[in-house]
Amino acid sequence: MKYKVGDKVRVRKDLRVGSAYDHWLVVDAMMKYRGMTVTIAAVGFNFYRIEGDGAGWSWTDEMLEPACAEKIVITTDGVTTTARKYDGKKIVKEAKAVCSKDDTFNFDVGAKLAMERLMAEDKPKLYSGKVVCIEASYYSTGCAGFTKGKIYRFAEGFMLDDDNEVRPATGIPIKSFEDLKKKLCCQWLEVVE
Repeated sequence: MKYKVGDKVRVRKDLRVGSAYDHWLVVDAMMKYRGMTVTIAAVGFNFYRIEGDGAGWSWTDEMLEPACAEKIVITTDGVTTTARKYDGKKIVKEAKAVCSKDDTFNFDVGAKLAMERLMAEDKPKLYSGKVVCIEASYYSTGCAGFTKGKIYRFAEGFMLDDDNEVRPATGIPIKSFEDLKKKLCCQWLEVVE
């Protein structure tokens, strides 16, 4: 048996009703625990009981997995140090630090840099580019301040209108050209250079 009383485990997300795991069948009532983190309450000869399971279903090693299947592995080839974050066996994120040819390789420094890059928050991508207003109706809400035929420049999700007002006025940045067409009522064309 892999686990002991008090261990936190996760019930596998891919359990199927009627399937046998270590010769024990999964029944429909057990499915409510699928993907949940639970605590081992008792260990039998070839099964477990989990806390909160009043029905006393039998759980096996094949039905459970470590509660935290995430891990970070840092490797190097002497020049490039790579930090990889795994969820189970799947790589979910990777970051690298490459030693400059002018420096002496130091694994600790490379590992620290790769780890910092791995753990850095991913910035959301915001729209940057040029657009031209091809239809501006001053009678439509949100179109005042734009001139038909004029090119406007977006930077990090925002732009200035004809009155030097920041748009979109909501303060919520534009993420893509498609997002722009939905949020600003004028008709737009993207300028591709």
